[in-house]
Amino acid sequence: SGGNYNTVVGEVAGEALTTGDKNAYIGAYAGNGNTTDSYNAYIGYYAGSATSAGNGGWRNVAVGSGAFNNYNRANVDYSVAIGYNALTGSSSGDYNTAVGANSNVYYSNSTRNTSIGYSAKTGYQQNVSVGYHAGYSMYGQSDYCNFVGAWAGYDMDGGDYCNFFGGAAGYAGGSGSYNNGFGNYALSSLTSGGYNSGVGHYSLHKVTSGANNVGVGNYSGQ
Repeated sequence: SGGNYNTVVGEVAGEALTTGDKNAYIGAYAGNGNTTDSYNAYIGYYAGSATSAGNGGWRNVAVGSGAFNNYNRANVDYSVAIGYNALTGSSSGDYNTAVGANSNVYYSNSTRNTSIGYSAKTGYQQNVSVGYHAGYSMYGQSDYCNFVGAWAGYDMDGGDYCNFFGGAAGYAGGSGSYNNGFGNYALSSLTSGGYNSGVGHYSLHKVTSGANNVGVGNYSGQ
């Protein structure tokens, strides 16, 4: 290695490192494939591995077997992955945080997202998913959304500026934007339509494609 102040422990850990400085790679294959990356800490089997093109990434942290492992990752900065296979979907996006086994981002270039919980997933940019499988089954670009609770926003399909707080709140996700569900199963059946707000247990639970609805109270709009 031509780099300086690096700590490398484990079989094949940091093997490709050339001019990267001040890295800590601990665990078999940790940091494998990284060449010019600097100021990174990767701990765990295959943590931070980027076998194909891991060049230039700065100030990342990965802890856990397979955390932040992506064959095509290059020039990714300021990201944190903690947990088994956390943040493996990121290959070019910066400022992402994933905590929990299989917590991830949807796009390889997703940026400024936070996923916390087992298999929690976020969309393209500036999203937050907290809870078991929160946002997990989403597809399509979703931005500026917040999902908190097990299965909250589970099947988000492209809607933006949505907030779902509570177990299975906004479960069906949908393609509509500016929807807000607060309470377990609030707006849980919504697949399209926007500008809906449900506050309370099962509020607006039966709304599937409506718009501009407001429900306040448990089971409101049933």
